[in-house]
Amino acid sequence: MDVSWLIGVFGVYFGSFIVGFVGGLIPITITEIFLVGMSLFAPKEFLIPIILLSVLGQMVAKSLFYFAGRGIVKIAIKKDDKSFEKTIKKFKKWENKTGPLIFFAGVVGVPPLYITSILCGSFKINYFKFLVWGGTGRLIRFAIVVLFPQLIKTIFF
Repeated sequence: MDVSWLIGVFGVYFGSFIVGFVGGLIPITITEIFLVGMSLFAPKEFLIPIILLSVLGQMVAKSLFYFAGRGIVKIAIKKDDKSFEKTIKKFKKWENKTGPLIFFAGVVGVPPLYITSILCGSFKINYFKFLVWGGTGRLIRFAIVVLFPQLIKTIFF
């Protein structure tokens, strides 16, 4: 019985989680690059699980920053960054409407979800609220990143 296809499937899924996690720790777009590649080369039935596992990996990583903001997890945070200061001002301005701000950071990356995650912890935003708004934002972002190349392939190829 050949189970190499099963190993390949789990490898792709595990890889999606790991790339999402690492991409969530390092504020660069490696997750998006990975997702475009998966969109172009992975079978279509793999795409939804790849998106979901990448979001899960991202939110696990962002949770570490959230808990660092709460002081529960110790990590090196560069708080003298100008974008950090701008995000603090936005948080204070949006004090009762942080959900949409977290969502926007998840979809667009402005303010950076990296910084937003730390501030959510610092401002003691409800963790479930943080996960739902941020995760939904990332889900939309990653779905667009995966489905756009599929649309282009369908139209032109």
